Amino acid sequence: MLMDLHMPLLDGLDTARMIREREAAEGLRRVPIVAVTASEATTARDQAQESSMDGYLAKPVNREFLTRMIQSVLGAATAVQPRHTHSEARSDGSSLRMEELINIGGPEMAREALAVFATHSRELLIRLEDALERGDASAAVEASHSLKGSCLALGADETSRHAAGVEHRARKGDLTGLREALTMLESSLHDVQAAIAELTVV
Repeated sequence: MLMDLHMPLLDGLDTARMIREREAAEGLRRVPIVAVTASEATTARDQAQESSMDGYLAKPVNREFLTRMIQSVLGAATAVQPRHTHSEARSDGSSLRMEELINIGGPEMAREALAVFATHSRELLIRLEDALERGDASAAVEASHSLKGSCLALGADETSRHAAGVEHRARKGDLTGLREALTMLESSLHDVQAAIAELTVV
């Protein structure tokens, strides 16, 4: 699991601690967690260790470094051995990285990641709409930034670009343009949600 350290409301450090506490309390399999941050390397490493994370990556994330980190925390065999997934291709071009998710953590983790994304993305969209109604550009920046990263991690690249457009307009304080960008984001996210509903992970 790639965990952004700087998220609104509940940051990545607290989220990781909650996951570890739940694993210990319920006897769940330990999920590898890697911190993703733009913070100074030493600080990020210390924070990741304190929160029982398994490593950290600096932004912008380099694909080669990401591959090495996955191999490090999971073992090279787990990281590269293909596993099977069935997903129904969609005409809208939604491209979810299911094979990558399954290779990283197995079908169970892939299903959990999809469920978390489906719930979290809906919550972020509600916060975006609320921020627009209140004219709160700062809140819109936070929500759209989080949604952008979540979509990118899942492989919903087009939706991530729409979220980036919302974030850009919010940072400029362009609330009129933000409303138009949000409409496009909502449509794209609806397609992704529909694609998730049709996916079967085995």
